[in-house]
Amino acid sequence: MLSFYLSAIDETIDKLNFEQIYMKFHDDILKRIYNILKNEEDAKDVMQNTWMSVLKNMSLFRNQDERAIRAYIMVIARNQSLSAIRKKRKEADLFIDMESIESVSDRDLFDICEIEGVSRVTNCINMLGDAQKEVIILYYLYHRSFKEIAKLLNVSETLVRSRWSHGRERLMTLLTERGVYAEK
Repeated sequence: MLSFYLSAIDETIDKLNFEQIYMKFHDDILKRIYNILKNEEDAKDVMQNTWMSVLKNMSLFRNQDERAIRAYIMVIARNQSLSAIRKKRKEADLFIDMESIESVSDRDLFDICEIEGVSRVTNCINMLGDAQKEVIILYYLYHRSFKEIAKLLNVSETLVRSRWSHGRERLMTLLTERGVYAEK
C-alpha cells in the first residue's frame, strides 16, 4: 500500500517524508482507529482514508517535529473514524427512519401522502412485518432497485420482489382499511 501512496506524490522530499511518517506511525494509527471502530474491515477503510488525507496535506508536514506530526495524524484518524461511525449510523437509520416520506415513486402512495399526510401512511408501514417493511422503505423512500435491495439485505432479488409484492399488497390493504386509500 505504501507504494500506492508514494506514486501519488510528486515531490521527492515529500515522498521521503511520507515514507518515514508512514513507517513510523502506521501501527499506532491503525490501533487508534481500531480502538474507536472495533471492526477490522472498517478500520482498514478508515486507515486508507486517513493516509489519503495525510497525502493531500504533505506540505504541512515539512519542517515539523515528530510529536506535531503524530498529533496531527491522530486527529485525522479520529475524525475519519467518527465520520465512518456517522455513516454507519445513517445506513442503519435507513431501515428505521419512518419520520418522513418525502418522495414516493409509486403514484398511489405519492398521492396518498400528499392528500393524507405522512403520519397515517407511516403508521401503516410500521404495521408491516420487518422483512416487508425494509423492502418497502428501501424501494419507495430511498428509490433503491430490487437488485440494490437484494445486495443491501444479502438476499436474492427474487426474495426482494416477493417481499415487495406482499408488502405493497398488505400496505394497500391497511391503507384501505383505515380509509386512507380507496381502490379504483
